[in-house]
Formats: sequence, structure tokens, C-alpha cells
Amino acid sequence: MNINFILPPPSAKIAGGYKIVYQYANYCSINGMDVNIIYDCGTGKNPYRIPPSLFFQLKRITAAREPRWFPLDKKIRKLPVFAVDNHSIPDADFIVATACGTAPKVNALQSSKGRKLYLIQDFENWNRTDQEVYDSYKFPMEHIVISKWLKQIVDVHSSTESIYIPNGIDGNRFYVSVPVESRSPHSIAMLYHRDERKRSKEGLEIIHKVKEKYPDLTVELFGSPEPPKDLPDYITYTRNANESKLHEIYNKSAIYMVTSAVEGYGLTGLESMFCGCALVSTDCQGVHEYATNGRNALLSPVKELDKLEANLLHLLENSPKRIEIAHNGSSDVKGFSLYQAQTQFMSILNNTEIKRTI
Repeated sequence: MNINFILPPPSAKIAGGYKIVYQYANYCSINGMDVNIIYDCGTGKNPYRIPPSLFFQLKRITAAREPRWFPLDKKIRKLPVFAVDNHSIPDADFIVATACGTAPKVNALQSSKGRKLYLIQDFENWNRTDQEVYDSYKFPMEHIVISKWLKQIVDVHSSTESIYIPNGIDGNRFYVSVPVESRSPHSIAMLYHRDERKRSKEGLEIIHKVKEKYPDLTVELFGSPEPPKDLPDYITYTRNANESKLHEIYNKSAIYMVTSAVEGYGLTGLESMFCGCALVSTDCQGVHEYATNGRNALLSPVKELDKLEANLLHLLENSPKRIEIAHNGSSDVKGFSLYQAQTQFMSILNNTEIKRTI
């Protein structure tokens, strides 16, 4: 059998959505399928303002080199195309749209390109209208959603019920290697992102205020962009951290803080819990997949960042509570295994009945 995953243009930046696709692609390849990752290189911003043909060649070079941050199976072929159409896409048994922008293009392909699936990882309205996103759910494809809140939206706008497969974590890569009790009680980790929905700027403002109260505070910041300007020396920034480095960062940290206004799932929050961090997060939709307020996390209303700060201070001041939440978290999330997600995905391809309800 063979399968095509249709992705937006390639990028050197680490992205959770791409990571999930690469993990599924690896599993398919390891289990004997011929796998193509096809990058839609005729789209995306052209910051250099160069001719489209030259811009496409740059994307081809990026596709050949990336993802250096993820161990993609060597048998997988990477195919940059200028347009997703019947001429450029090879015939296959399955074809997977992985973003709102690729869904209408996959829907328009002839049947020889494969049985059509649509992997929905967020409500992608940041560069299109809500209605355009809703319309993408109406295409006659099999919809796979990663979270319960997305399933509720998709099922309203689709003629068929979506299949819920929560993201999973590789427990061989993310685990507790530094005992929770041994970590500095005043240590925090946070993702840095320029997407305003992540609210990294606000998160740093909270951290700066907390530092005034706890001079021994240390912070592990990581992300894909260049580090923010004038970063104080008590904050260590790691750019494009691979899984091994992320494991190290999480295990250095007593607390992981999420400041996002919205998350399709919140993959780093789950990774941090696998590694024994106590999660302090906004009550954004995605974290509800794995976080329960008061048991394995402290959650606060999205619009009330002062309460997020209060929760952070509470755990900095109360080590027994932090340790309790961290242990509950690392225990509770063990059911979110990467293997379980991958086998459920394979069950869809094999037409095996899986649970659609939540």
C-alpha cells in the first residue's frame, strides 16, 4: 500500500502539526507502506519578493534539507510540488490533507490519488474566515480530529461523524529522568512563539514579575524564532530544540507554563507532564485533553492572566502541592501513548472499526 501526506510548504522551524504528520508517516513506512510527504510549495508568503519559479526552487532546497529536527524514516520520499493537482500528485491508496489550505486541493483530486482523509489539528482561521474553515469540513473526506473541542465543531459542519484520535507521546523519549523532588522548586520552562495567540510576550512579563519576588528563579525558554531582545541572563533560550534537548529542558524544570489564548491540542504541555513538570496553564481548549484543574494541573481563565500568575506563584511557594500535581500528571498521561495514536490511525487505513465517540 502507499500513502501521500499533503503538507503546506516545508520549513526549518519546529512545528507541532508537522511533527504529528511526520510521526504518522514514520509509522506507515516502518509498517511496510510506501510513503510520500508532498509539500505544497506554490503557496505561502514570499518575503524575498522574487519570481515564483525561483521561490519554488528555494522551497525545493528546504524540502531536501528538512526536517533536521525530526528523525524522518529514510525510506520516506519528500516531494515538493508547485501545485497540488492530478498531474503532480502520484496515484496512491490513501491521501491525507493535513491543513485547511490543503483540504480543497485534495478534495479536487481524482479518485486514483487515493482514499481521502483530512487530519484536523486546529481551527485554522488565522489567515482565512471562520466560514472558509467550516466549508473545508463539508468536503466528502474522512475527518480525523485530535481533540474533543475540534470534534464538536467539525461534526456540526460535516455530513459524517469525525474520528477522534488524541495525539500521543513517545514515552521512550519523554519521561522522568530527574526526580520531581530533586528539581529546583523555582525553575520554570516555557515555549516562546511569535504567534500572538501563544501570548509569549505576556508570559515573559509574568516571569519578570515573579523574578522580583524569587531572585533565585531560573527559566528555560525554547522555540523556533530568534530569541527575544534583551533577554536577562536568568533565562536560557534554546532555539530549535530536538526531542533529546526538550527532554533535558523539561527535566530541569519544576513547572511548565502555558499562556496561550487557544491551542488545538497543546503538545508541549503533554510532553512536559510526561517528564514530570507541574503544569500551569490557561484554560485554552486543547489542554482539556489531558489536564484536570486541581489534580494534575492548575488552570485559569484564558482572559485572566493575573490568575495564571497567581497559580504560578502558588506552586512556587508550595512545593508539596507542586510535587503532588507533577506526580499526578506523569501518572495520568501515560494513556496518551504515541503507539496508541499510531495504531488507531492504521486501523482507519485498514478499515478496522474504531471508536468515534468521546
